[in-house]
This record gives sequence, structure tokens and C-alpha cells, in this order.
Amino acid sequence: MNKKEINLKQDILKNAIDLFYENGYKKTTMRSISDANSVTHVAIYWHYKNKEDLGAEVIRRYLSRLYDISMNFNRQHPAESMLIFYWALHFYLNIRDKKFAHFFLDYCSNAGEAFMDVVYEFSDTILKNIFRYKDTEIKKGIDFQALSKIGIILLQSCIDETCGITFAAKYICDFIGSINHDEVCITEEQIARFIRDNIESIGFNELDIKRDFLSIEATPVLPEG
Repeated sequence: MNKKEINLKQDILKNAIDLFYENGYKKTTMRSISDANSVTHVAIYWHYKNKEDLGAEVIRRYLSRLYDISMNFNRQHPAESMLIFYWALHFYLNIRDKKFAHFFLDYCSNAGEAFMDVVYEFSDTILKNIFRYKDTEIKKGIDFQALSKIGIILLQSCIDETCGITFAAKYICDFIGSINHDEVCITEEQIARFIRDNIESIGFNELDIKRDFLSIEATPVLPEG
């Protein structure tokens, strides 16, 4: 692609993010995205197959930066702590940015296979780094679809305030830990202390999803733990 095409693709993504934020995934149409960019549908489809593809790129940017931050944390802490950190930060950020959370949940509910493709991509990578699984062991032991459904239900419960971050993070850890045959019991109190010590008191509470995760220029600050 030449520079003009690259700039157009970035503009399409930027305007799609703005529309997804304001209107949610389901209510945003390809026509509204093309209108926001003052281009034809053909120009949009040249760069993105469909709305699911655009939404997947937004989710991928978010999860990619969440993963990078978690890996930075992982370099200074035991690998098992990354699991708590990753999910706790995910819930924590989404509770503070409900517009993104609603887009995330909306996309999960409506995008079908496109969402699962992104889930498989990142779950595979994350679990390998946490448990040092081999590929065959991951495929045999982890039901990614079940894991993603649990994550969606827990995030929705956090947004609805029917459960808190500590319960959600503990539930995920227990679910994956049971697959890994990890008998270490992590209490909600320990997770609450972990969030205070490793997220709130270090500066991760200053992160903004739209600015630090989704913008084309995003280079999120990674506080040193």
C-alpha cells in the first residue's frame, strides 16, 4: 500500500472506533463508517472485509496492548501472577470505561466466528506464557469457547455490578487453574490486595483504553512494578 492508502486505512479504523464508542457495535453500520470518512463503500471494503473485520481489529488492538502490558509485568513477577494481572486489569479497565465495555460485549454477542478467531489467537499465546504448555496440551485441555463465554459473563456481571473484580478474577483463575491441575487456592482477599498493590498503586489506573490502547499513535506507558 502507498502512503495515501495507509492513511485512509488508519482513518477508517479511527472513525470506526469513534462510532463504535458512541453507538455500540450493533448500531454502527458500514454506511455510517463510510460517511464518516467521506468515501464509498467500495473504499471501505478494499481495506476491511466487513464490519466484523473492523470490530476484530479494534478488539485485537485492545488485547494486544493488554497482553504487552501483562508481559511487562510478567518479566518482574512469577508467571502465574500474570494470569491474575491480565484478567484483573481487563475487568478493572472496562469497569472504568463502560463505553468500551459495551462495545466489547456487543461485539462478542454479534460477531460470532470473528470474535472467536481473536480469542483463540490471544488465549493460545497467553496460556503458553503462563503455563509453558505445548500446543497439543493447550488444544487438549483448554476449551477456549467456554473460557471466552465465562469471561463475557463475568465482564457483564462486573458492568451490572452483580459481582466485583476480585470475584471475577478469582473465578477465571480457578477455572484455568483446575485445567492446569493447580491446587493452590487464591482467595478474593489476596486478589483484592494484589489489585491494590499491582494496579491501583502503581499507575495503571491512569490508563485510558481509547487513548492508550486503540489510537493509531498509542504507546501506553508501562509502569515499572
